[in-house]
Amino acid sequence: PHSGRFRSDGFVELNFFFKLCIHIYHSSTEEYTMIKNMNYSMEDFPPIENLSIVDKISKSTSVFKKDGHVKDPHHANEVHKHIIRVPQEKENNEWGGVEGDGRLDMLDDAQIVFQKISRVNGVINRMTKKAIVEKLAQHNLNTKGQKHIVKKRLKIFYQAKKLTSCKIPNPQSQKVHYDYFVVIDFEATCLEVKDPSFRPEIIEFPAVLVCSKTLSIIDEFSEYCRPQLNPKLSEFCTALTGIDQSVTDNSETFVTVLEHFEAWLKKHHLGAKYSYVVVTDGPFDMQTFLVSQCQISNVPYPSFATKWINIKKSFANFYETKSAPLLTMLELAGLKFEGQHHCGLHDARNISRLLVHLMKDGATLYANEHINLLHDKNGRLTGATYGRINRP
Repeated sequence: PHSGRFRSDGFVELNFFFKLCIHIYHSSTEEYTMIKNMNYSMEDFPPIENLSIVDKISKSTSVFKKDGHVKDPHHANEVHKHIIRVPQEKENNEWGGVEGDGRLDMLDDAQIVFQKISRVNGVINRMTKKAIVEKLAQHNLNTKGQKHIVKKRLKIFYQAKKLTSCKIPNPQSQKVHYDYFVVIDFEATCLEVKDPSFRPEIIEFPAVLVCSKTLSIIDEFSEYCRPQLNPKLSEFCTALTGIDQSVTDNSETFVTVLEHFEAWLKKHHLGAKYSYVVVTDGPFDMQTFLVSQCQISNVPYPSFATKWINIKKSFANFYETKSAPLLTMLELAGLKFEGQHHCGLHDARNISRLLVHLMKDGATLYANEHINLLHDKNGRLTGATYGRINRP
């Protein structure tokens, strides 16, 4: 049988099962001719809902003529009845028999296993959120999140369980590429009304260190910076970030804070003994704020920020949803924002919570964006764009 006949809802088209029936039961020549010459189109039958119909079809050959045609309309209805409404008799598993009976297990190679997984995915797609949550609870799994989040979680759990039991490598198994994640969320000077000539300057430099093994926060870095071009904060900026003028007035310049941060990385042996990657909520922290600040402060763009994990992309790709802001991602995951939004350290902590949520659900996280620095003929940094990094 070929796997190209699966429908998007997880069901398999009818001709697959006739071929599978032949393969399992080693039909006689007469039976083979009968099945091969059936003059029915796929539209004549709704989806097959149970693999136990293989047994029923094998016992229903009396409804066919030797040339494969049905003897009369009454018998055609009998075939239809067998295919649609036959209850499971061989096996009563937790997915209502969609995995098939013992005879199919004799063919439990990788192709058949993935076909079973596809059918279970189809069942999960049609389950209500309440039913999915109940199933997750039965297996002591996280039940938080909107429907497409919990649905994805249950599918991943079943696939991993099935492939492990059959000793088949899981192509979607989680791979951890880094020892640590460094979550950064800058806050910068801003105006309520956009001004093309205004250049943002970093005024809060926070970072949260997350261990990939324990999925716990190991340490935090947090310092404020004194802006140079526009040292006086706008009322809008203070209201948005919660950063008071007196805080920035009594802070070090960005150059000094950057040195402190790089010393903090070294203290944790990041980049030497341990591998790490920066995590952000979008590309703008690096492409816009950090690039602009390096230009203003006349310092080289730091090597730690040449690539990063954009959590928006990771979240959208893994849960198969649209790109969303931080608060929406938290809501979708069944989490509430903790702290004050647009406080850089609080934002970084909540991004870390999303990171842990993704890891626990089985996501493989990797650097998915990188910086493209632009220089003039004298080698001075003039700007930057960012590009996508393909999955390793």
